[in-house]
Amino acid sequence: MLAQQRPAGVVAAHVNWQLVVPALPPANMTNEESAVYADIQRHADSRGKLAGYFRMQATKPQTIAYALLDSPLAQASWIYEKLHDWTDHEDHSEALTIDETLDDTSLYTFAGTAGSAARFYWENSRSTFPFGLNAGAIDLPMTATVFQKETIRPPRAWAAALWSRLYYGTSSKSAVISLPGSKRLFLSKSSERPFNRFDFCVARSRANH
Repeated sequence: MLAQQRPAGVVAAHVNWQLVVPALPPANMTNEESAVYADIQRHADSRGKLAGYFRMQATKPQTIAYALLDSPLAQASWIYEKLHDWTDHEDHSEALTIDETLDDTSLYTFAGTAGSAARFYWENSRSTFPFGLNAGAIDLPMTATVFQKETIRPPRAWAAALWSRLYYGTSSKSAVISLPGSKRLFLSKSSERPFNRFDFCVARSRANH
């Protein structure tokens, strides 16, 4: 959205969720393209087996917001569950340290953003296409990194059709959430791109916050 709006100071953008899915399936789809639409439909039908949080926020965002704003413990457990489910870890290990988890939780608790965070799901669930998966054309330089276990992994061709200045990379890492430590991965993917300094700024910001 920032790349589309182009406010002063925004010169490029890096994403790991590519909103480039055509509203209508292309004719003569490849196996890769068919698999993307199958993933979209399956996720839209079930919202995933771990998506109780999504259904709550997409239907009754204000209800959950009262509970999360009232109780730091509720907010902590709400965020911790998602960080555990959506990151790479083995068995009962954790991908994030306790300090990193508390940092993420504190952003919601101290800023009181449980309500706005929940309404984000309510607003997006009203799109005519599941998740509103096409954000339109972007003229600024765009970098995309595709992770193995991301919910939806659009092919490069779809991004290239909408982003005129595209730098695209895939990762053998499978994290759904890009962890703060992933800045090294983003840097390695962007070392040959003309705006790798911007990528570093994004990675450094994620690590600091």
